[in-house]
Amino acid sequence: MTKTCEVCHEEKPLIRYMATMMCGRCMQTEMNAQKQIDDTAHERVEELRSTTRHATLLDKHGAKLDLSESQAVDLLTKQLKVDEEQKLDTDKFNASTVSIIEMKAAIDAIPSIENKTFELFTRLQARFDHDTEIIFKSRQITCNLMGF
Repeated sequence: MTKTCEVCHEEKPLIRYMATMMCGRCMQTEMNAQKQIDDTAHERVEELRSTTRHATLLDKHGAKLDLSESQAVDLLTKQLKVDEEQKLDTDKFNASTVSIIEMKAAIDAIPSIENKTFELFTRLQARFDHDTEIIFKSRQITCNLMGF
C-alpha cells in the first residue's frame, strides 16, 4: 500500500521511522543525519566547554569589561548609590542599576579584595534584602490604603 511520504511528499511505500511516515530513501537520509549528529556530539560538547571556560566578561553592548582599579571602585560606589536611592517598588523599574556581571568584573579588578566570591555574595545579598524591603513595604502601604 502506497501513501504520501511526510518528508518528500512522493507516493511510495512507507515505513514509520521516528514517528514519521517516510519512504525508504528519506529514512536512509534521516538515519545518516542522525549518525552524523551522534558521531560529532562529543566534539560539540567539548567545543562548548572550552568556550565557556574562557568566557570574557562583557558589558551590555558586548564590549570586553576591562576595568582599572579606580574604575572598579567608581562602579561599585555607583552600584551602592543607585541601590540606596531606590525607595519605592516603582523605582526598581526605572533605575539604571549596575548589572551583576559588572559588579563581578569590578570586584575582580580590585586586588585588595581578598575573598572576591564573598564580596560579590555580600553585595548581592544586600541588594536582595533592600529590594525585598522596598517591595513588601510598598505592598503593605497598598493593602493599608485598600483596607485589608
